Amino acid sequence: MPTDIKAIVLDAPGVRLEPLAEIHREGLRRAAQAPAIWAHMPTPALGERFDVWFDGSLRACETPLETAWAVRTLDDKALVGSTRYLNIEAAHKRVEIGHTWYNPAVWAGQVNPACKFALLHYGFETLGLNRIELKTDIANTRSQAAIARLGPPSAMACSPASPPINPPLPRKPPDAPVDRRRLRLRPVQGQSRLRGRAF
Repeated sequence: MPTDIKAIVLDAPGVRLEPLAEIHREGLRRAAQAPAIWAHMPTPALGERFDVWFDGSLRACETPLETAWAVRTLDDKALVGSTRYLNIEAAHKRVEIGHTWYNPAVWAGQVNPACKFALLHYGFETLGLNRIELKTDIANTRSQAAIARLGPPSAMACSPASPPINPPLPRKPPDAPVDRRRLRLRPVQGQSRLRGRAF
């Protein structure tokens, strides 16, 4: 188990995840200019704010707490978004997958599932992690639907004591405190599936 978890090139069907670097700046800038991307994100990267986001992401990757990827579609070689491991706790063999965004042109397609499973495979099979969490804002129903499309019935087994992974969620009043929903994943002993617990 590495003590310093860093991004490496990950290949998945139709996409390549590349460790975030300066060469990705302009391609990601073009991909990031849709306001809908940033509706639930803490640091919008629209217009002149993009460089703040990009520079901050590079700095975060210099710490042991985060590592980020740029996502490239293989058919046209275009950069379409970014994802990362964050809140890394190497000593406890756990990470979160989050701060993920894609250009709307690839929403609800194969890019996100391919990236998620590449990150899960890298975490569990290569790094030997014990737990990976997917986190999304309770108001971000599009992200929740994307997590649900990862295929819990066939690819993940829910603990019987756990609530379902994709229950309908109530709308949050505008003045209500922000809540979070997490999906924790860990290897299932002797099986090729993952076990998830949503809470």
